[in-house]
Amino acid sequence: MAKKRTGLFDKLVILHLLSTSILFLIIIFSYYYIEKRNFDNSLTKKSHIIRDLLEISCIDPIVKTIAYDRVNRSIKALYQANKDIVYMELYDPTAHTIASVGDLPGTRFTIDDISRLIQQHNGEITGSGNISNSNELIAYLEVDGQNLGLIRVQFTRKYLYKQLRANIMFFLGVSILSIAATSLIFYFFTDIWVVSPIVSASNIMEKYGSDELHTLRKSIKKHSKKNIRDEIGVMSVAFERMISSIIKWKEEKEKAEAQYRLITENIEDVIWTMDMSMKFTYVSPSIYQQRGYTVEEAMKRTMEEVLAPDSLNRVMALLDRKLMLIEAGDPGGWESEVFEAEQYCKDGTTIWASNNAKIFPGPDGKPAGILGAAHNITDRKQAELALIESERNYREIFNATRDGIFIHDADNGMILDVNKGMLDMYGWTYDEVMHGTLATFSAGIHPYTLVEAQKIIKKAVQYGPQTFDWLCRKKDGTLFWGEVSLKYVEFPGKRYVLATTRDVNDRKLAEKSLAEEKERLAVTLKSIGDGVITTDISGNIVLLNKVAEHLTGWTNREAVGRPSDEVFHIVNEQTRELCDNPVTKVISNGKPVDLGENTVLIARDGRERSIADSGAPILDAKSKIIGVVLVFRDVTDKQRLEQEALKVRKLESVGVLAGGIAHDFNNILSAILGNISLALEYTPPHEPTHLLLAEAEKASLRAKDLTQQLLTFSRGGEPIRKTTSIAEIIKDSSTFVLRGSNVRCDTWFAPDLLPVEVDPGQISQVIQNIIINASHAMPDGGVVTIRGENVTEDHIPPSLQNEKQYIVITIRDHGTGIPQNIIDNIFDPYFSTKQTGNGLGLAICHSIIMRHEGFIAVESKPETGTVFSIYLVASKEKITDCSGEKPEAAAQVCSKIMVMDDDAMVQDISRAILTRLGHDYQFAPDGEEAVALYKKDYLSGNQADLIIMDLTIPGGMGGKDAVKEILAVNPEAKVLVSSGYSNDPIMANYEEYGFCGAIVKPYQMKELKVTIQEALLR
Repeated sequence: MAKKRTGLFDKLVILHLLSTSILFLIIIFSYYYIEKRNFDNSLTKKSHIIRDLLEISCIDPIVKTIAYDRVNRSIKALYQANKDIVYMELYDPTAHTIASVGDLPGTRFTIDDISRLIQQHNGEITGSGNISNSNELIAYLEVDGQNLGLIRVQFTRKYLYKQLRANIMFFLGVSILSIAATSLIFYFFTDIWVVSPIVSASNIMEKYGSDELHTLRKSIKKHSKKNIRDEIGVMSVAFERMISSIIKWKEEKEKAEAQYRLITENIEDVIWTMDMSMKFTYVSPSIYQQRGYTVEEAMKRTMEEVLAPDSLNRVMALLDRKLMLIEAGDPGGWESEVFEAEQYCKDGTTIWASNNAKIFPGPDGKPAGILGAAHNITDRKQAELALIESERNYREIFNATRDGIFIHDADNGMILDVNKGMLDMYGWTYDEVMHGTLATFSAGIHPYTLVEAQKIIKKAVQYGPQTFDWLCRKKDGTLFWGEVSLKYVEFPGKRYVLATTRDVNDRKLAEKSLAEEKERLAVTLKSIGDGVITTDISGNIVLLNKVAEHLTGWTNREAVGRPSDEVFHIVNEQTRELCDNPVTKVISNGKPVDLGENTVLIARDGRERSIADSGAPILDAKSKIIGVVLVFRDVTDKQRLEQEALKVRKLESVGVLAGGIAHDFNNILSAILGNISLALEYTPPHEPTHLLLAEAEKASLRAKDLTQQLLTFSRGGEPIRKTTSIAEIIKDSSTFVLRGSNVRCDTWFAPDLLPVEVDPGQISQVIQNIIINASHAMPDGGVVTIRGENVTEDHIPPSLQNEKQYIVITIRDHGTGIPQNIIDNIFDPYFSTKQTGNGLGLAICHSIIMRHEGFIAVESKPETGTVFSIYLVASKEKITDCSGEKPEAAAQVCSKIMVMDDDAMVQDISRAILTRLGHDYQFAPDGEEAVALYKKDYLSGNQADLIIMDLTIPGGMGGKDAVKEILAVNPEAKVLVSSGYSNDPIMANYEEYGFCGAIVKPYQMKELKVTIQEALLR
């Protein structure tokens, strides 16, 4: 903690306090002396005299008691002798007044007062205790320590004032002496503490400017040590520090001046200053080394004599601009400026100097002059000129080539420079290129993108030169091929990648054309269904295409260089003898050759294939044989297909026969079923005959179904759909197929299983075919499990992803299963693993399901079993029930109905049914007659209300053509189509052909009745 100085003011205060304290002590002492000593002593002395006189005159010395007879006399004598006494009283210890004289006071002592005063008595004269009588004294009469009484005396005021005046005069004398003493003390210390230090400091300060500074600093330092604790000391220290600072400043100034002289006299740059009139005020000596002038000569030069004209104009323009900025208050006007100027030397030559100059202000804040430094840059300027020349030469070479050259920054791929060849090649201007990126000049399609280009640049930096083809883009958007070469180079502190682009679009197009030609040849060789083998003149393999690889079992890499007969191993199918090598035959004959029939190629794995082949020589430009080409094909499947075709033709013949039989059989069934229906109408239900007729009707319906299956097998066709329960179809079909076999069917259907819109006959055929295959797969018996349920959206096969709802039927057996290598072929026509199978069962199933817009899939594992999954479109319609009588929409109305059918039995049964139903009828054997009758009746207004037309009329117009002519006569005509070919497309899509309904022969009376009513009500 710093020690607190004792200031000058503090000293004066202390001195004042000291003098005042001394004076105060003297006064107190004088007062004490006057009051306590002089005044009291004078009274006490006088009281002692009175007491002593009374003791002598009033006390008997023998008996040591008061002589009462002398007391009054003695007191009076004393009173009369002393004019200063006002009164006197003498009390005994019992407060009895022994004697008194003078002007007595109004108060007297009591016994208690006497007792108190005696107890307080210590042998001295005391006051009476009466505050109002300060001039009253008490004296005690004693003999040998025995108190005999009290003397009460009061002096006059005159006596007291006399004593007081004497005391005051004494007090005044003492005070004057005290003041004089304190004044002497104050002057002494003021001179030591204040006057002398100030005079000393003033004398020292007067020497500033005459004495040497170091001597002056020592004197003031010595003085400040004596007075360090007051203001004069602080002032001295400050003065000392000021002197020290001045000394230090002068030393630093001298040092700086020395350094400045050292710099200005030895620096190569010229330091100069000039005033605002452009006259030099200072030039450093280095002007001689730089331009040959002495300082004096340089100071006299004008600006015109210093600067070349161009440089002078530029400098003056720069100065004017700076002055305008300063005048406008812009701080930029005061900032330094670097400029280059051509300056004259004394010998008449010129040098280039870089000047760093700035305007400096005067005391008024206005421009006062210019300070600058000129550095000789002549060598640099010459180097720049040489560089410019070199740059010009570089540009000539750089732009001479027709190749496009890019210079890239190796770190970020930015374009730093390009040549004229690049601009001509790409069609851009130089400024446009400098603002572009690699993406601008690339095709922009993978892999010709900015990202890929940057990757290749990095590879050039890391791994060395890169050469590649690049798809480039011109300014007009045209794409062309360029051959790009990248090379990484380094210059001091910089890294570049040089990219040279050569337009190889024509070459690329030629290469593309050649590649396309080769590709076409390769594709031809790969795509051709024939195997192709080429050999050299020695018969060794040169090339195998993919088909040849597949047929021979040899890959091209394995076969190349091997003898042709090792790879192309052929024998006669019938004799099993080796065939002649076709390569040898072609080389020896020089002509194409064909292999004979029954040639079998034995592959590397031993598999045999029937082939047909030919060989031809390969000729060079001089028609010299340089090899052989063998072209061969696998005819194994062709031969099998020919055999299958023969089988199909036989089946088609059987199908045509079956179709004809089925057509005639349907007509017979129509008569039988119609007559049974009529008989049931006329027979009461309780009659035994009614039961027999009902059984006959069921048998006829079953025969109808068999006929439909025969027709489907023979011709196929579109399904005639109706909304029905798939469960009923499956139950009936499975029961029918498995009747009498050792395989039973276990079915389960979801309670909420949706109905389907299908052709019951065709779907029944699908179910029957699959169940038949399942029973064949379990020769020892077993269980076929069938499940039916609705399909959720996440379980619909991808091929059925649409907005429709589906159900799925799964049919599972536990048989031998299907091998995985053939499971993909089971739906192919004519594919079968059975010795007696024709390969059409599952093909028909697949065709029927596809025509129902469904999907069929199969899963199988050997010895585990097979699962068929059938997906069908669910229907939103209610199930149509044709088994019972439908409620009539209206009362039976007699209508006129025309029936067109060429079969007399059908006409007869139709006549009977229509008569039973209460309708009028008319018949036509073919379409021509039906159209003629309808036209005639239409003109008379008696046309038929409904026409039922047979779809097929052998040798005549059928319903398909007849309905067109009927509708041409009357577009409102109602025509039903009837046929035994239920899966005919017209039966499935009757409305597209103009019919209002369809009915399949043979039909029951109630089925015909419902169909007629529905048609009439449309």
